[in-house]
Amino acid sequence: MKKISSYLAFISCAAVLLIYSCSKNDNIPPSGNQLKTGTVSGTVTSANGTKAINHAFVYIDVSGTIYSTYSVPNGSFTLTAPEGNQTLCIQTGDGKLFHTCVSVTIIEGQNTDVPESETRLLLTGELAYIAGIYDKIEALVDDTLGYPITEITDNELLDTTLLFNFDAVFMNCNDIPSQPQAAYDNLKTYVEHGGNIYVSDFASAYLLGDYLYYGACDRPGGFIDDSLLCTQKTGPMMTIPSVSIVDTSFQNYMGTTTMDVDFDLDGWEVVQYYNSSFWDVIVSDATYGPLCFATRALVRLTTEKFISLRFIMSQTMCSATICAT
Repeated sequence: MKKISSYLAFISCAAVLLIYSCSKNDNIPPSGNQLKTGTVSGTVTSANGTKAINHAFVYIDVSGTIYSTYSVPNGSFTLTAPEGNQTLCIQTGDGKLFHTCVSVTIIEGQNTDVPESETRLLLTGELAYIAGIYDKIEALVDDTLGYPITEITDNELLDTTLLFNFDAVFMNCNDIPSQPQAAYDNLKTYVEHGGNIYVSDFASAYLLGDYLYYGACDRPGGFIDDSLLCTQKTGPMMTIPSVSIVDTSFQNYMGTTTMDVDFDLDGWEVVQYYNSSFWDVIVSDATYGPLCFATRALVRLTTEKFISLRFIMSQTMCSATICAT
C-alpha cells in the first residue's frame, strides 16, 4: 500500500512503544573508594547478524548500581564498568521481547571486546502475523532480521488460547473481511492481558470495525470506540517529504527528525480525528496529520480497568520495530 523511503526497519519505531522506558542510571559509581574499572565493547545486531541496531540499551547491573550506555547507528557501543566477572545485557524497549545477556570479564584499565555472535539481540517472546496484500512485515522480520514469526488466519482470532501463545501480532494491510464479534472480543481480551497488536492502514479494521461506506466514522464491530479514532480512505498517491518524527525514541533510532513517506497507491487511511489522551503520535504531517501512532502507556479501555495497551495504527507500518514492550 505504501513504502517508506527512509526504510523503517523492524527495529525501530517504538522505539515506538517499546518506548525506551528504562529508568536506569548511566555509570553511577557508589561513593567511597575509587572503583577499578575497565571497558567492554561490541556491536549489537539482529538475530542473523545482518542489521545493526541503533539505540539499544546496554547495561551491567552491579549489586543494584546500573552502568549503561546506548549503541550508536552502526550498532557499536563501549561501556565503562567495574572490573571483574560481570553480566552484560542488551535490550530494546523494556526487554520483554528482545533481550540478550552474556558473561564478560572486565580488566582494570583494559578493553574487553565481545564477539559479535554474542551481542546479537535475541527474541525472547513469540511473534505472529496475518498476511496482507500490500504489506509483508513477515519478510522483514524473518528473512531480513532472522526472527521467527508464525502466520495465523482471521479464523484463528476466534481461538483465545492460540492468540495468547503470542506476545505480539502484526496485521498487514489488506482488504479486511468482516469479523465475528467474538474475534473483536478476543483481541480486546488479548491486549487487556498484555498482548501487543501492530496494524497497517486497512488493518485498522481489526481495531475499529467495518466500513459501511467511504467517510464513515460510525463503524460496526471493532473494540476501539469511534470516539477515540476516526479514519477515512481518502489519501492520494503521493510522496510526502520531510514528515516530522515526533517520538524522541524513534528520532534516536532513525538519527533524524524528519523522513519522506511514499504512498504508491491512493485510498490510504487518513486520520480525521483522534483522542490525544489515548494515543501518542509517532510520525506526523502538517497536512495529513498522524501517519503513525500508538496507544499511550496507560489508557482506559473500559470504564472499570486501566490497562497497558500498545499498538500502532499506521499507514506506514512504522510499527515495524524491535523495540517492543
